[in-house]
Amino acid sequence: MKKYAIFAALMLTTIFLASCSAKLPVSQVTEHQPYFARGDDSDIFVGDITNLSFISDEANLPTLFPIYIDKFTVGQGGPLFDIDQPMVDLMKENLSRFLEILCLSGYNIEQYEPEISYKVFYNTEEMDISAGISDVSILTSGYEIIDDIVNGNLLENTLTQAAIEYMNIENPHITSVMQYDEGGDIYKYLYTITEASDDFFENALNNSFSFVEVIYYSDSTRASLKIINIDTSELYSNKLILPYEAAQEYVQDAYKVTDVSQVSAEIYYSSSVAEGYFIPCYKFYIEDSSIPNVTENAITYDVVHIPMIAIGD
Repeated sequence: MKKYAIFAALMLTTIFLASCSAKLPVSQVTEHQPYFARGDDSDIFVGDITNLSFISDEANLPTLFPIYIDKFTVGQGGPLFDIDQPMVDLMKENLSRFLEILCLSGYNIEQYEPEISYKVFYNTEEMDISAGISDVSILTSGYEIIDDIVNGNLLENTLTQAAIEYMNIENPHITSVMQYDEGGDIYKYLYTITEASDDFFENALNNSFSFVEVIYYSDSTRASLKIINIDTSELYSNKLILPYEAAQEYVQDAYKVTDVSQVSAEIYYSSSVAEGYFIPCYKFYIEDSSIPNVTENAITYDVVHIPMIAIGD
């Protein structure tokens, strides 16, 4: 079945974020021209391209970019690092802190399941929570989270507020992705919450390493909330990057682009380019009018990912 993804920026002006007693402001997100983007999985994404943190023509990028070590790489076969007692204690501490923010008491955290040694767990009838070194994951039908997801009131939800407090996000920025089936019905909701910043590189770091993600499938009775807080404290080195102009010239030549204004790019960090490292990448959006749109008033783009450094340097 053909699937489409629709990105909708949420217009939020005033919100009260409280976990037990905390209160946080929220940033305002404006609406812009919708767009299409063909990703690596061949899905077509429709959304708000100007809501992304693009490299501006005036941006003076540094010639060197940091490469971070992924200290806790998890592969298909599980963790690629040894699990020792201090790590288990840290995972328990992470989970305990989140439960305390939720004002839960008398909880029992399991040390770990033998087949999933890099997680600790806390379970109730309506909620399963696990915590690792860099994440806390919740699967639940409680806290009215499904209603708040569907109704667009996610930042008012108690569970989301607890996640924001856990991450110390003071100025939350929220974007949403709605995926539709051929019949026009929503089958997947995806929200991402980060700390808002006017600096595009800071946004790249937040979007890559420090965010809250909420997912709900319309045929499910539970929703998923993930808190991602990846440790980038260990720097591998600063590497000479592929200049933005050179990468831009490549995509213009490869995609026969005659107008530079048809090409936009953002920066993100990937853990899949080189195992054990976080590598900065360009993500180019290339306007392509040859692709028929599936909705009115939209621009169509190809999406191209280019590592900013030569692997093996």
